[in-house]
Amino acid sequence: MNALFYGADGGVTVKPIDQLELSTQVSWVRAKNRTDNGYLVFVPPLQVRGELTYKPPAKWGLQDA
Repeated sequence: MNALFYGADGGVTVKPIDQLELSTQVSWVRAKNRTDNGYLVFVPPLQVRGELTYKPPAKWGLQDA
């Protein structure tokens, strides 16, 4: 099968304060069959992921497990 795959990946992380980190990631893929110009099935859809991480100050006495 003669197919064309194209897409993009990207991510951004910001740290507004020392203890807080915000991240987002985006993935987008498309695939076309070049023979009949139709889209291929079972190609993953647009994916968006967000993450929020909080790290308490060391004076709180908490540690990573």
